[in-house]
Amino acid sequence: NTQDPAIPRALAGVVAGVVSLNDFPIKPMNSGFRPLGALCPAGPRPEYTASDGNHWLAPADFATIYDVNPLYSTGITGAGVTIAIAGRTDIALSDINGFRSTFGLPNNPPTIIVNGPDPGTTSDQVEADLDVEWSGAVAPYATIAYVESASTNTTDGIDLSAQYIVDNNLAPIMSTSYGQCEAYLGTTENAFYNSLYQQAAAQGITAFVSAGDTGAAGCMSGSSDSLGVNGLGSTPYNVCVGGSEFMDTANPSQYWSSSNSSVYGSALSYIPEEAWNESGTVSGGSGDWATGGGVSIVYTKPSWQVAPGVPSDGMRDVPDVALSAATHDAYLIASGGNIRAVGGTSASSPSFAGLMALVVQKMSNQRQGNANVRFYQLGNAQYGSSGPAVFHDVTTGNNTVPSAAGFSCGVGYDQCTGLGTADATALVNHWASCPSITLSPSALADGIDATAYSATISASGGAAPYTYAVTSGALPAGLTLSSSGTLSGTPTASGSASFTVTATDANGCTGSQAYSLTILVQPPVVTGVTKLVNPFRLKVTGSNFKSGIQVFIGGSATPWSNTLQKSSGLLIIKKGASLKALFPKGQSVAIELVNTDGGTATTSFTR
Repeated sequence: NTQDPAIPRALAGVVAGVVSLNDFPIKPMNSGFRPLGALCPAGPRPEYTASDGNHWLAPADFATIYDVNPLYSTGITGAGVTIAIAGRTDIALSDINGFRSTFGLPNNPPTIIVNGPDPGTTSDQVEADLDVEWSGAVAPYATIAYVESASTNTTDGIDLSAQYIVDNNLAPIMSTSYGQCEAYLGTTENAFYNSLYQQAAAQGITAFVSAGDTGAAGCMSGSSDSLGVNGLGSTPYNVCVGGSEFMDTANPSQYWSSSNSSVYGSALSYIPEEAWNESGTVSGGSGDWATGGGVSIVYTKPSWQVAPGVPSDGMRDVPDVALSAATHDAYLIASGGNIRAVGGTSASSPSFAGLMALVVQKMSNQRQGNANVRFYQLGNAQYGSSGPAVFHDVTTGNNTVPSAAGFSCGVGYDQCTGLGTADATALVNHWASCPSITLSPSALADGIDATAYSATISASGGAAPYTYAVTSGALPAGLTLSSSGTLSGTPTASGSASFTVTATDANGCTGSQAYSLTILVQPPVVTGVTKLVNPFRLKVTGSNFKSGIQVFIGGSATPWSNTLQKSSGLLIIKKGASLKALFPKGQSVAIELVNTDGGTATTSFTR
């Protein structure tokens, strides 16, 4: 199709469009597989740390590298949480059970739901095995609900499975490791996934989608490749998961043991990461194999997509987060009765879905909906105001491929690895919903032009320390707000200013207070009032007596008409007996001085 099919006018009010009546099928986001040996062989088992420096990722390795083990030790295992996986092929339970047995996972087979006609076993089996096995490997006690739907002449099976999951509110978390670029999906199918994930978020479902495996060249058709992003993962309502690559080749023994544990774990610690790029642009690479990422051509920037590094491009940027995806340290799976090694963001998405199951369990099984809102709060705090380090910032690499120049990693957010990869324990333990944070005082005292001003703003209700910033409006000229909450400086002009101060606590939670601060003009200053005789007069001394200053006596609304200004610090109030009559003996009478700019001072005199 060169354009979306037209809907007859009589049906336009009830039919939004035809979703997938085209020849651009949704593609699995894995980079193929490498067979490593029979599943559960009778003889010696294969070693997944090899002497040539290559390594493969077993569930125990993932738990070490991404700091999941402390959660497991406290019972945070995904128990009571369901993860739904969208698929379009049958899977063999013997593969899933064999995977779990081989790698020391508890006996916890998935639930399989056949939506409509049975699709049978298709070429997508490796993809389905990867998704089911690794979502359950990261959250070993979670329930994995695998939904399979056969593709029809008009609708892709992945569309049908994703819709089934959402329409049946099947799980608090779902993962889809398939994709197609926005341009090829067309208006109707882009709208379908936008609406579907919006519905999912409203139901509290967190939807994870792979970023893609062709680098910045997300739109590929034969020999024609171009920039693009995965339209299944670019909506404002889903989490798009990119890919990273371990930087372990220079000194493998620093990160990997020379032997494996009984469950094939050999990783020793977190391994620094770069953007996954095994394409023809790097030594030893081929094709366009690299993490997807870039700029949506469909969706504007969501309000929550705020963090250092997020481009000011006005459009939705992807991915949001990342996990390992390289075949250099490929994920181990069981498929077709064999152990295989698989790479791609197809592994990253279900693995992050597993991490999210740990979050949901920690949050007393409360659904979290669009997790990007919290991801970016945490990322903004980490990279912008010394918040907790819940992400590993990936600052090296790019997703440039032979078909398209891409994007580079940098500090904070980038369009290769998003906010970074996860430190699971830090992420889960800092996820808690934000408390109400209150700022005080609720109002600020007035200031005076050209006079030093200082006030302290403090926060309570969250986790100290707090950082403070003006998030809307502007301070009076001459004043600044420090990150510790001190508002100070010397105002350079009078007037009123309205602004909002936001406090961010150690967990990235925020509270705000709106202020209006008035800077008054500098008033005249009176240092003394003395009597002069023969005739009766009053001498007023001080400073900032401006030309044209007026004097009001005893509350009169009419200025005294006989005042002699000798200098900016000396006034003589005259008129003899008339003046004397206004000051009865022994009574204190108010005297008000008003400059032409409104600056006012009040004093008194007793005769």
